[in-house]
Amino acid sequence: MGLGLGGVACGLVGEDPTRAQAGLLLLGMLVAFLVGRLGRAKQAQVDRLTADLSTEILERKRAEEARRQSEMRMRAFFENSVAALGISKAGVHVSVNAAYARMFGHESPEVLVGTPILDLIAPSHRQEILELVRRRSRREDVPDNYETRALRKDGTEFDMDVCVSSYEEDGEVFTIVVLRDITPRKVAERQLEESEARYRSLYNRTPVMLHSIDHEGRLLAVSDQWLATLGYERAEVLGRRSTEFLTEQSRRHAQEVVLPRYWKTGWCKDVPYQFVKRNGEKVDVLLSAIAEMGPQGPTRSLAVIIDVTERNRLEEALRQAQKMEAIGLLAGGIAHDFNNILTSIAGHAELIHSGLPPESPLLGDVEQVAHSVERAAALTHQLLAFSRRQVLKPQVLDLGAVVVDIEKMLRRLIGEHIELVTELAPGVGPVRVDPGQMQQVIMNLAINARDAMPNGGRLVLRTGARELACAEAAAMNLPPGSYVTLEVEDNGSGMDEVTRVRVFEPFFTTKALGRGTGLGLSTVYGIVTQSGGHIRVESQPGVGSVFRVLLPRVSGPASVVPTTPVPTGAVEGNETILLVEDEEMLRRLLRPVLEMRGYTVLEAPHGAEAWEKCCAHPGPVHLVVTDVVMPQLGGRELVARLRARQPDIKVLYVSGYTDDDMVHRGVGAEGAAFLQKPFTPETLVRTVRQVLDDAGPRETVSRPASG
Repeated sequence: MGLGLGGVACGLVGEDPTRAQAGLLLLGMLVAFLVGRLGRAKQAQVDRLTADLSTEILERKRAEEARRQSEMRMRAFFENSVAALGISKAGVHVSVNAAYARMFGHESPEVLVGTPILDLIAPSHRQEILELVRRRSRREDVPDNYETRALRKDGTEFDMDVCVSSYEEDGEVFTIVVLRDITPRKVAERQLEESEARYRSLYNRTPVMLHSIDHEGRLLAVSDQWLATLGYERAEVLGRRSTEFLTEQSRRHAQEVVLPRYWKTGWCKDVPYQFVKRNGEKVDVLLSAIAEMGPQGPTRSLAVIIDVTERNRLEEALRQAQKMEAIGLLAGGIAHDFNNILTSIAGHAELIHSGLPPESPLLGDVEQVAHSVERAAALTHQLLAFSRRQVLKPQVLDLGAVVVDIEKMLRRLIGEHIELVTELAPGVGPVRVDPGQMQQVIMNLAINARDAMPNGGRLVLRTGARELACAEAAAMNLPPGSYVTLEVEDNGSGMDEVTRVRVFEPFFTTKALGRGTGLGLSTVYGIVTQSGGHIRVESQPGVGSVFRVLLPRVSGPASVVPTTPVPTGAVEGNETILLVEDEEMLRRLLRPVLEMRGYTVLEAPHGAEAWEKCCAHPGPVHLVVTDVVMPQLGGRELVARLRARQPDIKVLYVSGYTDDDMVHRGVGAEGAAFLQKPFTPETLVRTVRQVLDDAGPRETVSRPASG
């Protein structure tokens, strides 16, 4: 009965409060009626039923009020939220808040209700979003969060983050979306990507080598130049320790000295290392690095590596050239002074020899003195060749023809135990060299090769042509252009690096005591460089050596210039000779020698006094015999003055060496003859007679008798 009454009460009360009060009154009357009928026995049960009904009605009222308040709060949250919120069904807006509308440039949310969601999506992304909506409506598994490109009311686009969720009501699926404008973030990301791309481009395209390592020294990144220099691919090196690419000596230096200090300080500068290329070649570098410091110390570092291989080579070449130049100056100065002494010794020895009777026991001693002078003169001649202070008689020659002319002599010189091979390239062009000096170059190189092959071997003489570009020519201190090459190659004992860099120094030799003077290769060096060329050597112990000579190629046909014959007739005369020599001992020797042959001699210690004596002399001066380098007024300046006063005067220069200007321009440019010290009195008087008898000024270069 209680359940029946409860149902009746609920039907009467309903959900309206006014109806609830009327229902309660009617219910009370019904209960009173029933009580009267049932009696007191049923009163307690009726009271309990009434209480239960009242409690149920009050709880329902409270629940309904709570739901109403919750809906009000949710509506307030939805409408006033700063987040852009929207509800849609089947791709059409059902409800949106003000933030949602503002995001798309609308003043009121109502204008969006009933509009398709796709209208707010940029055209480039609509197909993608449409597919997501379709899949969601079919309750397929689709992502709840994604990014897309949205479209504002004014037509501008922006980046948007979308977070979606779904719920079902009355059998229909509704979608709740939370939108966020991520344009600032996307701009920042794009800027970061562009910055990263620029950094990566700069990192990879920088003209120096770069690499980055972690705290364990493993390579994290390397630049393109790093890979190009060492010959590796990027995949081959990333993850490997950077020290793996160093030479053993550099690796020890890095591990024992540089890295312990570097990981403490976080930086290093211009550390010299040697890297090893993939093909085994070594690369000299200077490495500078800085580390990123973390709480526990360095985390990673960036190293800038500069390839200084070529610079080191050029610096070493410059140091070697400066050393050779200094030695050359010293050698030339010594040879000059020594030649004056040798000239005096040779002259007096010849005078003594001519004054002794044939049976004199002193003749042998005097001849030994003359022989010793010849040997000493040969040494000074080699020193002059090295110091590039000898006078050359250059001619336009075919270098291959010079090799052919000397080939027979070379075969006798090197011996039958050595195979001589000539490889002469045709049409390489002529060179302008002194033929005698060029033969000496070939002979000295052949002798050097012979001594490197005591048990026999193979000697190759090879000619060719080569073009030097600016960079390569500058490394050899030569002008760019066309060159003729001469290679002398042997398969002998070879040289180590220490010997190779000193091989052209005078008096440096690896031969046993008494087996050589150490002037052969230094003479070659002087002749080649004085001829405007370059010589270098490549050698390895146990493999052999290759000497490469480069000489400038000239235009025009090769020719042979006839040498001036030495006069064999009478050497006396009656002409007047002006003798200018700053060494008194030579003047005391040469004046009587000339006067004994009938000449009138005007003597002067330097050019200034010679000019005064010439001006004071009443008659003509037929020949001036003068040293080249003298105090106060040099020989060239003196000759210029004398020819201005007397144009037909003959000139004979004598000197222990000539300055660079005389060497390169040549005495022939002045129509003068040249006699190189040391010389004997007989050589002097014959040269004097030859110059005086010449019909006109011409170049006459006389070598010493020993030379």
